[in-house]
Amino acid sequence: MSKHRLQRPLSYVASVCLILLVAVYLIGGAIIRHNIKAALKALPPEIQVSYDGLHPLIFQSALILEGLDIKIRNKDSLHMVIKEADLGGVSFLSWIFSKKLKLKSLKLIDATIEVGDSLPKMPNALPFREADIQSLEWRNVTLLTQNLSARGYITLDSVHLDKKDSLTWANYRITFGDLKYTAQKEFEKVHLQNLVLDSKTGILTIDTARFQPTVNKEALGKIKGHQEDYAEGFLEGIRATRIDLKMQKMEADSVEIKTANIYVFRDRRLPLDTASKPLPIDYLKSLPVDIRIQHFSWGPATFTYEEYPKQGDKTGYLKIERCKGQIQPFFNKPEKDDPAYLTLNAEGSLMGSGTVETQVEMPLHKADPYKVQGAFRNLDLTSLNPSAVNLGDLRLESGMLNDLIFNFDMNGEKATGKIVGEYHDLVADKLKDKGGKKEVAGVKTFFLQKLIVPRDKDHTLPVSRRSGKVNYARDPQRYFSYYMLHSLLVGVKDSFSLGVLLPG
Repeated sequence: MSKHRLQRPLSYVASVCLILLVAVYLIGGAIIRHNIKAALKALPPEIQVSYDGLHPLIFQSALILEGLDIKIRNKDSLHMVIKEADLGGVSFLSWIFSKKLKLKSLKLIDATIEVGDSLPKMPNALPFREADIQSLEWRNVTLLTQNLSARGYITLDSVHLDKKDSLTWANYRITFGDLKYTAQKEFEKVHLQNLVLDSKTGILTIDTARFQPTVNKEALGKIKGHQEDYAEGFLEGIRATRIDLKMQKMEADSVEIKTANIYVFRDRRLPLDTASKPLPIDYLKSLPVDIRIQHFSWGPATFTYEEYPKQGDKTGYLKIERCKGQIQPFFNKPEKDDPAYLTLNAEGSLMGSGTVETQVEMPLHKADPYKVQGAFRNLDLTSLNPSAVNLGDLRLESGMLNDLIFNFDMNGEKATGKIVGEYHDLVADKLKDKGGKKEVAGVKTFFLQKLIVPRDKDHTLPVSRRSGKVNYARDPQRYFSYYMLHSLLVGVKDSFSLGVLLPG
């Protein structure tokens, strides 16, 4: 057969194949469009779906939807606007004939999701019996709720959805460059930057977490109508390893906060909130989330506490710098083989002078006491004047606290134990208010220096003369930090023969 005679049938075959391909493309596209429109028309009235453009790519096994708008409104509401949805590796035959949606990938680009007070119940009205998606990507997604806004990327692997409202996936990666949460009733807001959570590696990282009230420090207590801790600050370098997040449960091998700066203010001119305050473990157990962390650590951090006294016109403050600490283990729902105590160890510098170290063992069994021990070392006592002058009407002219060792137990009723101290060259003035200024109260200062507080108590003295008993009844209207600090102060006062005359 000649070459010329072969060309004619081959051209017929090519033409027929081309016609068939065009027919498949047109007919297949028409069938897909028809199926999508029919599925949308069959949706219940509480679901509204529309789109600006639909492009079936038959030969690429792909489908592109542009300007996708989804609204679900029943008791609650959800509204999604997606600039472009790219479906890749679509099994069109499985979709058309078996009502099963199988995708290699689903990419949702430039999506905004608005949720009402809570997520609405999803109506049982899927246009397919089930869906399997190998990779689901939300690119540049914005999530908005009444209290939360977040922007970033979300990736899910091996997603399965069916009409039984069963939604599962194997792995996920969440990256939010910016996440803001506001607790309006509590007047608090939190701002997270660069949050990355990867379920494959089990690692969570947050560059910065900032928190602060939505009102100023003096307004917060006035709004609440009683004394309230105003707290603001930031945490940096947050990292959790082998983290596993489930509904109302969080587990991790370790959680670390590299550095932090926290400021707390309290206005004692306001009435005290008379509600009973729980001890730390009671509070942890009351949380709805089950927390289980093997090792929780932080530091170096700075903690500043400022207080407006009940009487007076100036605040006083205390600051702990270079504070490092850890709690090991850290959990709030004890199980059968768990240890009996959570152990907190911390150390830092009080007012930039000397060191303070402490260990608090917190009991998981109700009958056991809290065990507190630690020491202050090489503290220049004049560094305490920003607190002593305005809150205690004392001015420390000089003094070096070489050691103050404490050890006491605390339960729901009282604290008992002892302190042992050693100091040198302690000179203190008792102050009084006169014309809005602090002046030395001559008579009281004389008795303070000559009778109540000896100038020196060094190691040559018997331990009994440098010791004090801790015997302090707990006030359930006060927080644990107040309980612990005043237990320590009671021991200090008891170490002086006329310590009962000391203020505070």
